[in-house]
Amino acid sequence: MAISHIGTNILILTTIFYALDVLAVILRIYSRHLKNRALGLDDYTAIIALIAGSGNVVIAVIAVVKGGMGFHFLELNDPLAQLTTLYKCLIPLQILWSVSNAFVKLSICFLYISIFRVREFRIAAFVCVGLSVAYMVAVILETLLVCRPLEYNWNRTIEGHCYNQSEAFEAVGIVNLLTDFFIFVLPMPVLWGLQLPVGKKIGLTATFGIGLIICAFSVIRVVELAIWDFSDFSYGIGKVAYWSLEPGFGVICCCIPVLQPVVSKFSSSSLWSRHTPMHSFGHKDGDGRPKNRGEGKKFQRVNDALYPLTEMSIDQDSEQVPDHTTSEAPQKPKRTYWPSEPHIIGANEYEVSRG
Repeated sequence: MAISHIGTNILILTTIFYALDVLAVILRIYSRHLKNRALGLDDYTAIIALIAGSGNVVIAVIAVVKGGMGFHFLELNDPLAQLTTLYKCLIPLQILWSVSNAFVKLSICFLYISIFRVREFRIAAFVCVGLSVAYMVAVILETLLVCRPLEYNWNRTIEGHCYNQSEAFEAVGIVNLLTDFFIFVLPMPVLWGLQLPVGKKIGLTATFGIGLIICAFSVIRVVELAIWDFSDFSYGIGKVAYWSLEPGFGVICCCIPVLQPVVSKFSSSSLWSRHTPMHSFGHKDGDGRPKNRGEGKKFQRVNDALYPLTEMSIDQDSEQVPDHTTSEAPQKPKRTYWPSEPHIIGANEYEVSRG
């Protein structure tokens, strides 16, 4: 059967994102192997998201090849058979899409919980976990109950009825957008409250906030859902599917922050490397040597009341650097690191100034 232009683009994008998803998860597991760490909840949920996404890819291919997804109704070769296929595909597409999407959110939330030790932040992350699970359950129920009986979705010759499908899909899309935005901006106040060079803060913001691109996909998807003309179902579902790449991109996003051990093997950048030289935070004198650590300090004290250092994980094995700012015998000041595990790109080991 012929494939529409939209269908061709869907197949190309789906294939590319799926290949990148598989690579990202493999590198994630390899990263854990390099650190001799067992897989955690954030890893298992990422794997489940990939598995659900795999099923989504298979159904999408069937919808494009067998169902004529992307063609206008009048362009279909066998409208009855192709529309029946599309309506049947819509049910598992929605379910697998919501499962993959929700487990991406769960992976990110569990990663937050494993890193941040601030009580209020962890409570917020657990709330996001609950919202993600509730969202997934709601989508599954909406998919299965919007038309009664279920067969009425694709067979309108039997007795049954459907609620307003367009409004149901749009409501789900809006809730998904709001949860995405909340989850991805959640760590930003903590990151910008840490005593780090602006460059590293920007790097960490990009690492954790790259998922905001998903929000852009979600916005366009909500718009497409709002203007979806069900009288031209085959074309409308193609337009919506075109912008339903969130789970595929999401798997990549939830894996990026934990790939530091892999990246460190191939990069010497200070942003990606494991250790950042302490003298790089200060100025140098005329001889090119680093100045006194007390001079040229650029950072403000961390708000201990809001982000108590005692709540952050400590790297107990890091070496101590003597402070020569006084004429007394060199002391070994306590240095605080955050976080020690899991290793986050550019953030896993750095000094937090206490003075």
